Amino acid sequence: MSERVIYHGGCVTCDSQEIFGKRRCKGCQYRNANWALPNLSTDYEDHDDDESVIIDNNTKVLHINRFNDNQKKFLLRFFENREYAGWLNIASKLIEYGNCVVAGTECIWKGGIGNFIKTSHAENSIGCSLYEFNINEFMKSDWYRENLREHLLTCLEKRDEVNKLYNDILTLSCK
Repeated sequence: MSERVIYHGGCVTCDSQEIFGKRRCKGCQYRNANWALPNLSTDYEDHDDDESVIIDNNTKVLHINRFNDNQKKFLLRFFENREYAGWLNIASKLIEYGNCVVAGTECIWKGGIGNFIKTSHAENSIGCSLYEFNINEFMKSDWYRENLREHLLTCLEKRDEVNKLYNDILTLSCK
């Protein structure tokens, strides 16, 4: 079998080429950069209760981080980069898997969250980089902890406002 070809970061965890051959990729949104096409990535399909996705005989990608939607939304705030159209997809993969293959040779984040992302050439690709996010170091950083503290204080303020509103409305029924 010929070597795998990575057309997009979405191809990294897909094993369609091994299972169905490269012909299947022709109709996939990732190969064509056309989001109206279907996502033919096998990673998009359900992988039972197994926590990992097998790429080939030598590589296994783990779903390393289990965050709920609120946690992911909070973490994504650190990645926001509106100058790069695909930032949200890349950031989501980094949060969930810890790594992602991205077109280009430079990291799209400079400073800030970029300090916790290591980049290297993505094997079996042309002009792509492998981003590796060190979430453990990030969550130990003063920058993360200060933002977390501020966000939690905001959440507490909102909770107090909602509780006051609830109590005000509830007392109407007692009058």
